[in-house]
Amino acid sequence: MQYNKKTVRDAAEDGLIAGKTVLLRSDLNVPLDKMGKVKDPRKIVASLDTVRYLREQGAMGIVMMSHLGRPDGKPVPSLSMKTVYDWLAAPRGGLGPSLENVVLAPDCIGPETVSMAKSATEGRVVLLENTRFYPEEEANDSVFSASLSTLGDVYVDDAWGTAHRAHASNVGVARLMPSYIGLLMKQELTYIGNLLGKPEQPFIIALGGAKAFDKIPILKNLERRISKALIGGALGNAFLASQGRRMGTSKVDQESLGPAGEVLGIMGDKILLPTDVIVCEKMETGLPISVRKVDDIPSDVGAYDIGPETQQAFGAAIEEGSTIFYNGPQGVTAIEEFTGGTRSVLAAGTNGRGRQKTTTAGGGDMADAVTQLGYAEKLSWVSTGGGATLEVLGGEPLLALEVIKDARRDPDEWSGDRI
Repeated sequence: MQYNKKTVRDAAEDGLIAGKTVLLRSDLNVPLDKMGKVKDPRKIVASLDTVRYLREQGAMGIVMMSHLGRPDGKPVPSLSMKTVYDWLAAPRGGLGPSLENVVLAPDCIGPETVSMAKSATEGRVVLLENTRFYPEEEANDSVFSASLSTLGDVYVDDAWGTAHRAHASNVGVARLMPSYIGLLMKQELTYIGNLLGKPEQPFIIALGGAKAFDKIPILKNLERRISKALIGGALGNAFLASQGRRMGTSKVDQESLGPAGEVLGIMGDKILLPTDVIVCEKMETGLPISVRKVDDIPSDVGAYDIGPETQQAFGAAIEEGSTIFYNGPQGVTAIEEFTGGTRSVLAAGTNGRGRQKTTTAGGGDMADAVTQLGYAEKLSWVSTGGGATLEVLGGEPLLALEVIKDARRDPDEWSGDRI
């Protein structure tokens, strides 16, 4: 399936932005700190380009909707969109001169919310309450979808993080209104779509992290395109264990041993595994660490990062690549002693050596690590949605996009045989 969808630029050309109220689905599902404040605003910031564009094009009102957290279909005060509203309304919100023209609706449906949406003028942003306060949202309920659709004249989906879901706020309303994708969604499709189409070779994929079940489908789906797959982290532990190596107290996903062995059989020497690892008695800071070969890991220690020999080998492979995709840290980046592997692979993709590169990072843990280690501005693209990125790279459909009309294909754009 190819996703070359009509964007907000097409909507403007179709006369559906100027003087209209736009129902905008954004992904404002950001992590909160212990005080209930926005901890990491990256998703909010990424969503603002579409808001600015709609205002520039003369949108009368912008009704912005999103979910926050997992309220399980009932109101949860700590997950109210007021938290996001407070961040937007502060000077650092980034909405520019019209920052004061942002209001918070009391609900995501209902007469008062409808009235606020209908009366919005001069590009006012009406931020709806958490859509997942209603169980009908995730159930893609038709009545709930219809209620949401009354809030605007045209629908724009800019929420990559939920593009793989069929919910009322994306699939449901898109079936009822003229529908387009936002600028952020377009960017995601450009960079992630490149990996699924004809990535410039050599194409190097660096995988890590704790979850194996959502990485193996990526390897299977992209096997024909991948030049080298560098596999570290807990995922690497599973691959090493599938070869019969003893991993001590390392985290190993036992259910992934069979699939890992299968992928090794399919991809052969395309896969590079660690040859040495950083080990420690516990996954804690301040304890003695050492480097061990993967064939010589004592029973009382665990592997928490790739070792220097592996860092050099992975880095050399990345430097020779043209297209690089990072998913999952190579070590436990929450602990400074185990950040070296992740730093090294990110540095190899951004140090200017070798070929000119397109570097993309995807997945929640990887995006966090990229930001933590200071590489967010050095990569070509850091995806805003973990689940959507992993599922589509694994060959699953983007349900929210299948109900939005295709655009005429630009011959210079990505053309893939499966997404």
